[in-house]
Amino acid sequence: LTYRNQAALSPAGVRRLFGAELTSSISRLESFAACPFQHFARYLLRLEERSLLQLAAVDLGAYYHQVLSVLFDLMQAEDLRWPDLIDDVIDRIVAQAAAQVGRRDHQVAALLDQSQRNRVLIGQAAEWLKRFCRTLRHAARIGAFRQAGAEWTFGEAGRLGPLVLELDGGRRLILQGKIDRFDLCPADRGRLGLCVIDYKSSGRRFSFSDFHHGLSLQLVGYLLALQALYRPAAGGALEAAAAVYLPIQPAGQSRNGPPPESLLDDRTAADPAPRKARGIVSQSYLDRLDGTIEPGKRSQCYSFGLKKDGSPTDFSRSDVVAAEQMEAVLRYCRGQFERMARHILAGRIEVSPYRIGQRNRACNVCSFQGVCRFDPARDAYRDLPALSKPEALARIEQYLSIHGQ
Repeated sequence: LTYRNQAALSPAGVRRLFGAELTSSISRLESFAACPFQHFARYLLRLEERSLLQLAAVDLGAYYHQVLSVLFDLMQAEDLRWPDLIDDVIDRIVAQAAAQVGRRDHQVAALLDQSQRNRVLIGQAAEWLKRFCRTLRHAARIGAFRQAGAEWTFGEAGRLGPLVLELDGGRRLILQGKIDRFDLCPADRGRLGLCVIDYKSSGRRFSFSDFHHGLSLQLVGYLLALQALYRPAAGGALEAAAAVYLPIQPAGQSRNGPPPESLLDDRTAADPAPRKARGIVSQSYLDRLDGTIEPGKRSQCYSFGLKKDGSPTDFSRSDVVAAEQMEAVLRYCRGQFERMARHILAGRIEVSPYRIGQRNRACNVCSFQGVCRFDPARDAYRDLPALSKPEALARIEQYLSIHGQ
């Protein structure tokens, strides 16, 4: 009757675990924002689910990333640029990249040897990549951004150094991670516009509400890391232009009538419309992302459009933010990193899963409930409001004003 589901680390325990430094990824900080005990179980206790003997699933997401990374290396070796690629060259370099991944990656090689099903799935993934590369070519042709890097890591052993944030009391947060892709384009006054692209197997939107609550910091965090760590060979300061999720596979489509004789042939015969990149985009760079968009039209590759007067359409719900709002978002992201690092170094491991509405809960995707013993009938969720884009940006501005950032 008197039991309280509470957890905390002692100061001595915190000193033994961390000392004065916290080395972390952005996804680890997002885990802490979701629930401090989830972060404790995953990253400090290092608990894992029991391994089961079963057929290995094909991780197409990891396969896509590897092939696209090798493909960019091949393009650099042959001095190829996205706008200039013809279909035959795209098909050739995708096939070469897929073959290299099949030889180099032992897991992919094992999957190919495991079953005919896996060979079909990986072969289909290569076909999707050929179509996806045509989408990348189209985006490069209508815009001024050019790919500058693929699969760049930042950290102690990364291509870039770690992002080090100084905390109070002589403590430090050392951030590390891997960036799928980043593009650059010339901007005003000798600066370079920076666009971060995070490849996704399926579609995903950037939630300003989740960003405000610290649940989705990765996209903006990569902009922050590159601004601090990357020095272009040609010089020039980096200015945040965009950070977007880019889906590789097109959305599934329903159809009427009987199925075709070969479902696989039917999937590869059609050329479905590409899915648009979704994220956060500075209004100052709309014309450099898509220089072909006309007033009264919408971009073919990005989720924004222009009114007849040239201003963005539906500003309150689109991915577009003003230049000063983009800077505020970057400052807020840095502040969130520092705030969560201070809480972790203070020993906070309470069982406090977030809940937004009735269905969006940290416990939905958590495997540690057998350890935390969270019971909604007895324990309280940490309820967070679902914020619209204008509400989230207003709260960010208010937070920065109060804390002098």
